[in-house]
Amino acid sequence: MLLSPQHRAGLAARARAEYKLRLLRLFGHELSWGRKPLFFEGMPIFRAKGPIVFGDDCRIRGGPVRPRMVTGPSGRIELGDRAGIGYGVEFYSEQSVRLGHDTIVGGLVTIYDTSFHPLEEGREVKVRPVEIGANVWIGRGATILAGTTIGDHAVIAAGSIVTGDVAARMLVAGNPAKPIRELNASEDWHRV
Repeated sequence: MLLSPQHRAGLAARARAEYKLRLLRLFGHELSWGRKPLFFEGMPIFRAKGPIVFGDDCRIRGGPVRPRMVTGPSGRIELGDRAGIGYGVEFYSEQSVRLGHDTIVGGLVTIYDTSFHPLEEGREVKVRPVEIGANVWIGRGATILAGTTIGDHAVIAAGSIVTGDVAARMLVAGNPAKPIRELNASEDWHRV
């Protein structure tokens, strides 16, 4: 079978990505991936003391700012099948950050499951899992904070700061993010 130059280049890029992921695993990172991970314009920066799991056909854009994926010893980052991650996205997990299938995360988004430090003297550091459903779209520059759950088919507007739960099929925007309107999305519809 004769392959086009574009198809050969795509296969070579995937092979290089899998080779780099295997090397990172050799250096102590707990990485696992499904079929055909695709990294455009470079690999993310990994600081993985806990596992990072890529589903099938994940797409991650590296330029102009490489994404960062950081897990503490008890942390876990899990990307569903066909997840799309934009440039400059930062994940930080001390417990659990999960993205559902077909979810799109725009450029420069931050997703943290910890507050990193106490708000005031005598308080504990907030560490709560972040659960993001299937077919969710998170707009550029949004921030998703510890303890957030986002339902399937929801949309987070660009620049929003999400501090609580977002219902399925809801458009939210602002700081803090507030419901704008309900979205029409059937179960089998996907943005990608």
